[in-house]
Amino acid sequence: MRITNKEQLAAHGNREGRKIVAELLDAGLDALDPYVRVKQLVHVENGKIVLHTDGFEMKGDPHAGPLEFDLKDYDRVYVIGAAKGVQRAALAMEEALGDVLTGGHVIAKHGEDIICKKIGVTLAGHPVPDEACVEGCKKIEALARDITSRDLVFTITGSGCGSLMTYPADDITIDEIARFTHMMQIEKGVPTSDLNPIRTHIDRFKGGRLSRLFRPATLVHMTTADPSKQNTPVTRTTYFEMLEHNTFFPPLSTGTTYADCIAILQKWNAWDKTPVSIQNRLLRGTPETENMSVEEYESLGARFFGLIFKDATVYPAVRKCDALVMLCANYNDALAANLTACVNRLTALFRQTRMYDKRLFGLIVSGYSGGDLLARQLISALNMNKSFFLPPHFCLLETANERGSLIRLPGIARRAHEFAAQLSRS
Repeated sequence: MRITNKEQLAAHGNREGRKIVAELLDAGLDALDPYVRVKQLVHVENGKIVLHTDGFEMKGDPHAGPLEFDLKDYDRVYVIGAAKGVQRAALAMEEALGDVLTGGHVIAKHGEDIICKKIGVTLAGHPVPDEACVEGCKKIEALARDITSRDLVFTITGSGCGSLMTYPADDITIDEIARFTHMMQIEKGVPTSDLNPIRTHIDRFKGGRLSRLFRPATLVHMTTADPSKQNTPVTRTTYFEMLEHNTFFPPLSTGTTYADCIAILQKWNAWDKTPVSIQNRLLRGTPETENMSVEEYESLGARFFGLIFKDATVYPAVRKCDALVMLCANYNDALAANLTACVNRLTALFRQTRMYDKRLFGLIVSGYSGGDLLARQLISALNMNKSFFLPPHFCLLETANERGSLIRLPGIARRAHEFAAQLSRS
């Protein structure tokens, strides 16, 4: 629970409505919290580690289904990983596993408070990697030195791991990778999707090498990022598509090649500024030093779980909804920029799904006037352009120009109740 004063918030005004809103906000925050999600996934029951996998698996995962590990079959249980905010997931693993957990190590970003108690933590550089990244990786590497088939290893990766989990390949230094990263992302503005294929080819952990390192242990991979997200808000990638095109999650396979990396550098006119050691690594790469293939990864028998799938966010939710309620504060007689962006990006969904059976409602609050202009914009953008159904009396228009004055408007409770009833009847 995040909202700690829910009782206070629901103690006046529309008490039931306030309670519902607070609970909805709490549920939304929980759905995006790796700590909460890990506690929902991982349990120790009757001498077994049990993973309640429903809601954590990717579409098309051939290994989908309940997962149990009998503790009699394992001598040690480790947790390793790297990401911004990785400690939230790691702390949940500590609490979920209790005495079953042997230990582990994760790499978090400089500036975070260390909250883990049993799992070691290194704070390191992001977005530009530093020597602390290497130190953290070496501590993870040390756990693999005597690894056996009677070990169970959970990995946690997510946003930021491309920098935080940097362990340069032979003949490349961390200073060279730091300068290269700065040149690519900060000086040239190269997107992470173009930088990551190169990162996976100049690193000892990325491109599936981390999974090779911990073989023959049983591996369970988790990510705090959405593994099914593509560049559009409504198209979701499948399990094998993710493995083929992955450049984001270090323990997993990837389909990119050394030649792809060289082409990316040339596209960004960055080859001549790339350190010679990195150039040599890319030019001299062989099939034997290539990233892990999908076939090799699948042979490991590892499981993969997404802790946070954004299928529960606005765009997939619009596809499933019966009604869309737009909450609009009137600034300069126009929809706010975030709402305008939302409407514009619904075009990708509209190409796949018609909205004829989805009702449109609006709640518009203006400082002085102009609410009718926003109502017309909603009609134009969502009814006429995106095909949402427009019911009678679809919009509630109010005027309030001081903080907190909306709930003090004469008759507002009655009008809000009537509007809610209208919404329900529709």
